Amino acid sequence: MLDRAKAFLSVAHDEYWSRDVYEAVLRGRESGLSLAFLSGNAVYHEIQFYDSEVDGAPCRSFARKERFDDENLLVGTKSYGSAGGDWVITKPDHWVYEGTGLSAGDRIPGLISWEYHGTPADIEGLEVVAALALYPRSHYTSPDQNHSAVVFPCKKGNWVFNAGTIWWSEGLSQPPGHTPARTGRSGPFGVSEPVQRITRNVLDRMIVDSPRS
Repeated sequence: MLDRAKAFLSVAHDEYWSRDVYEAVLRGRESGLSLAFLSGNAVYHEIQFYDSEVDGAPCRSFARKERFDDENLLVGTKSYGSAGGDWVITKPDHWVYEGTGLSAGDRIPGLISWEYHGTPADIEGLEVVAALALYPRSHYTSPDQNHSAVVFPCKKGNWVFNAGTIWWSEGLSQPPGHTPARTGRSGPFGVSEPVQRITRNVLDRMIVDSPRS
């Protein structure tokens, strides 16, 4: 499936990955697959699948095995726990912001939370397009309370974009019956035209620049 795709989307709270899935997505990236992490706390725990104890059907349950220690090499940042804050623009001239009208230091209020991505990886060409020191949301805090959203090019002309927040999708749509995300101290403010435009820019670039026909 990944061999036929131009882009892979990770959305919202994409925490649990098997090592096989990690390696498959990494191979896909190296062969031209673009990756859009519209998510936070992604690729945080490695899991082990188990067959059914009832009928032997494969992969019917899973358990956490250990934390990934190399997720940053795939997604471009480390994955962390709970904190909240605004999406703060650091590179308004970057193509991800085309058509948004945003300037350096502008904020998209409340977009960073439940969990987030922080320390950028040492990857050639990686750019931090949004960053902020966050407000800890609970007793479960990380030694790194800094949000980072990153973009970097890959060797086949494909891209990785990492929004670094579980609540990114809250800015995309609010369908009927949807209960907006909220914590005691923070929460997003509904549909955001900048979030929609950034997402469009990312997906358009990944499709146009794809080395895959």
